[in-house]
Amino acid sequence: MGILLATGLSPAGATVKTGTINDIDCNATSVKTGVSLVQGHSGTFKIKQNSATDDRRTDWTARSSNGNDLGYKHTSTGDTVTWNGVLPSTYTVRARKYVPSDCSPLNPFSDGSYDVTYTATSTN
Repeated sequence: MGILLATGLSPAGATVKTGTINDIDCNATSVKTGVSLVQGHSGTFKIKQNSATDDRRTDWTARSSNGNDLGYKHTSTGDTVTWNGVLPSTYTVRARKYVPSDCSPLNPFSDGSYDVTYTATSTN
């Protein structure tokens, strides 16, 4: 479940929300949800990974209110993924573990899940 930390409007007319997704499972099939943003006009939708436990990489998508997903893209901490030509709707951020990342419970430095903070930006 996503935790909303801050909300605002950027000077460029975009909606910006920062959130945290806790306990992303290492099985790479479980998907966790985060904040929702309104995409007011066709344009770009961005997600920046601000931090993650052990700097893990994350697969990101967003689901529209009518059930359509943007294609998965992955990031590391500090990276931003961008989708262009995103149609107006309300989009909910979704995340899962990036497959090559090792956060197996067999790894002595891992507990089988991780937390990630991110910033999502939609066109207003």
